[in-house]
Amino acid sequence: MENQILLSISLGEFETLQKNWIKDVLTEINNGETSGKSDIPELLTRKQTAKYLGISLVSLYHWTKEGKLQSYKISGRIRYKRNEILKAVQEVKNLKYKRSR
Repeated sequence: MENQILLSISLGEFETLQKNWIKDVLTEINNGETSGKSDIPELLTRKQTAKYLGISLVSLYHWTKEGKLQSYKISGRIRYKRNEILKAVQEVKNLKYKRSR
């Protein structure tokens, strides 16, 4: 059985606690959205990028060669910038139903 704690507090104190909790949650949400940061690091490896995009490493290679994604070589290792990946994802979504004639 769960541990339960019963407190005797006034209605005013309860409202203040509730408002502060809601304010904290909204602040956390807004900070996460406005900063653009989540669980994604600033520079991603090839595996992290492919996993995030839901594609294979081969597809990632082709996307890079086609210019859909920009890669960077740092100390002999390939990295991708988070903001460029997010931008590319938005561009791909926009092109999904566009017909080429």
